[in-house]
Amino acid sequence: MQMHKKLEFPADNDLFQKMLAALARRVASPWSHVASKSRELSNADTKFGVFRYEGDDWPKADLFLVCNRGNSSISNIVPRNYGSLTVREYNGILDLFFQRYLESVLRDSHINVKPSEGERSIGDWLTPSAEDHLRRFSLYANKSSGASHPADRKRWNDFIIACHRAHSDLPVHVLMDWLTSEGRWPETVASDLAGDFENAIELLQNYDLQK
Repeated sequence: MQMHKKLEFPADNDLFQKMLAALARRVASPWSHVASKSRELSNADTKFGVFRYEGDDWPKADLFLVCNRGNSSISNIVPRNYGSLTVREYNGILDLFFQRYLESVLRDSHINVKPSEGERSIGDWLTPSAEDHLRRFSLYANKSSGASHPADRKRWNDFIIACHRAHSDLPVHVLMDWLTSEGRWPETVASDLAGDFENAIELLQNYDLQK
């Protein structure tokens, strides 16, 4: 399952500014440092560095570096010509900037970090039991009606209960991505199931608090 890569690194405002200066000196076509936008977005607490990609291998986009309270990261990559990037495009632009420029700047500051993995399994969030319940539900359920059939509802509830018992921190968007990409569920039905999962987990957590 494809996931947006993340890159975080420890750097306070002073070190972050030094890194931005080094990056601004090193970047070359098709990359550029958008100094005016960096200054416009920055304030006393949060500093930004905006770098623009205008090559042909990936969509033209702005990459945002941000530093806040000693934590720095690539916070976002935004396309310049249309609504949103695919996960593949986002990760491709991030990797390109990191490999060409940011990695060496981090190394010069004795910071050894890498972007997070772009591929993850649903098992990274679930126990084996919960994953088994999810796969059983997805395999046997009617994909046009979600969990409306009593047998499908039981398997779906078994999955939710297994998640709750294990305190699984499964993000709703990850569940929906899995349902559509690996489970081959229609997007509208997957969205309904993801919403049902979110509401059920919240209900069970509130119930536990009132015991």
